Amino acid sequence: MAYEEAHANPEYNLATPEYVTLMATLEDRLVPNHAISYLPLTHEQRVGEISHLRYLDEAAIGQTVRQADVIICLSRDEDPNTEYDDTQPSRNTVLTASSRANTGRAVDLYNLAKANGNENVRMIVTGRMHNRSVRTMLALPVVGEMLGVDMDTVIHLPERMLETLLKKQLTPEALGRLRHDKPDRDTQIYYDALKSILGIEIGQELPVTEQAVHALIAELRQYPKLSTSQLMRERVLELGVDPSSLYEENGSFDTISSLLYTMAAIRLIEEKEGRPVANVVIVAGSDHLPRTTWIADHIMPDKVNITVVESNPGLNEETYKSSCTREQGSLIKGFNWIKDTRDLKVLRERVEKGYFGTQWKSAEQLAAEIAVEAARQNGA
Repeated sequence: MAYEEAHANPEYNLATPEYVTLMATLEDRLVPNHAISYLPLTHEQRVGEISHLRYLDEAAIGQTVRQADVIICLSRDEDPNTEYDDTQPSRNTVLTASSRANTGRAVDLYNLAKANGNENVRMIVTGRMHNRSVRTMLALPVVGEMLGVDMDTVIHLPERMLETLLKKQLTPEALGRLRHDKPDRDTQIYYDALKSILGIEIGQELPVTEQAVHALIAELRQYPKLSTSQLMRERVLELGVDPSSLYEENGSFDTISSLLYTMAAIRLIEEKEGRPVANVVIVAGSDHLPRTTWIADHIMPDKVNITVVESNPGLNEETYKSSCTREQGSLIKGFNWIKDTRDLKVLRERVEKGYFGTQWKSAEQLAAEIAVEAARQNGA
């Protein structure tokens, strides 16, 4: 089985106090838009009766996937490629252990559906990149303009060539202009993102060219040149998924946008194949799935039956506990952000304004706000 390779068996009890608190936060905010079936990774994670959730076990999942129209495999960040080769500049990131576990679990469910006679099951892999890289993406048009190339060329240039070009263009005069020029409102966000990378703020000392080049190279080195969904697509194809069964959502930066943009892929399946998508299975790590469950319940049409399935996120115990606490803060923040509407158009506009509008915030700012929400919820 594909999932056995992806750390199917946890090395510790995943029902930590942080996980239990996260599930309680989910229960407090879950409303009956759907009757949701929930398959935890271990029996210990059945933390009492939760309203509107029906716990499944492995024995029952075969019947569920036999009726599944779509299996959604959520991405979970990306890691730097430690074997990165400058001759293949696009291959600078790899899937995290959590994303690999999700793909393994999703492929096992796909194969189980096929084995149970479901020839119509489809899989959707998701995600452009983690939202910490949005700042880099926003800065790319300005960097490209400075270098005289388009933004796609910037991200695919070998690092040594990029460094040479930047040293020529990031002169003290150019850095001074970045601080003082007043771009029009439509382009302000791109300049703000670049200034944020370079540390250029009013009242701060301007970096010298060498410092600016180092900061920008370091940022671009981490920028995912291939989407996480493409890496997941490659992975599930290696594990035997039929290419004709596979769809890709490659524009999202977080869980809300991932599930929101996945609705377009679902509509494509319905239009292309002339059948409704009524039964959806979603796979995510056990630290990530409680928040995913609330978002799916909020975003998915009422007609859709939802089953959510945990995978092992492949984290050590302390990191897992921290992730559950962070997810609790994210759940609360997301709930407060979008609870007032289920209109997909309004939600999409809100998400895109949040990432690309004048109220844009860096990943560091968002992380700090999430930590505050978790601390407030837990009485710290």
